[in-house]
Amino acid sequence: TLIEFDRDLRADAVLQRKLASLPNVKVVTSALTTEVKGDGNKVTSLTYKDRNHDTQHEIELEGVFVQIGLVPNTEWLRGVVELSKHGEIIVDAKGQTSVPGVFAAGDCAEAFDKVSGRTIVSAIQPNAAEQARVAALNMLGQATALKGVTQINVLDTLGLISTSFGQWQGVPGGQHVELTDQDAHGQGRHLSLQFDGDLMVGCNSVGWTEHVGVMRGLVEGQIRLGPWKDRLLQDPT
Repeated sequence: TLIEFDRDLRADAVLQRKLASLPNVKVVTSALTTEVKGDGNKVTSLTYKDRNHDTQHEIELEGVFVQIGLVPNTEWLRGVVELSKHGEIIVDAKGQTSVPGVFAAGDCAEAFDKVSGRTIVSAIQPNAAEQARVAALNMLGQATALKGVTQINVLDTLGLISTSFGQWQGVPGGQHVELTDQDAHGQGRHLSLQFDGDLMVGCNSVGWTEHVGVMRGLVEGQIRLGPWKDRLLQDPT
């Protein structure tokens, strides 16, 4: 059973269709979880309120998986180093915090995003490792600057491989192209490319694995596409 607080699911349509096709999955929307019950050894049930009708319901179950976003474990640093409004540690290109000699890296720290031009939390292992490498070198006195990170996600959801790079949601005034079809096996798939001028600034795919490395390279490399942009607008594959 999937319990969603909002009225509608916001995942890609391809993923929602895949979810709806599974006979052993029930989706409950507009549901406010109020209690998770147990017998002292394991979870036994979950209680939720139907937000549309203000009624209480209880589901018997043996496990609960919670997905509510990420909150950095940095409260103990409040007042010690500068934090963002969401609690992430603010660092410079060397990984140094607002306190000289104190460095931070990984999911708890913001890093410069070379695509959007702003600082972000890039919660993915390769970016965290690069931040740590740069911070460690500067701690040793070897002046090194982080060249920037890129928002990246590669997931396997219900058997569908999904990827997103850069500003996959698009930018104001930018152009985009989307394609939704089926592969040779009748499996739904979706591809979306986002442009700012003749730069590809983001891409998103579900069930589409061809040329994913090329798309990542175009986004990260900020390569000017010239006439290729019009060709991609006509055929994003």
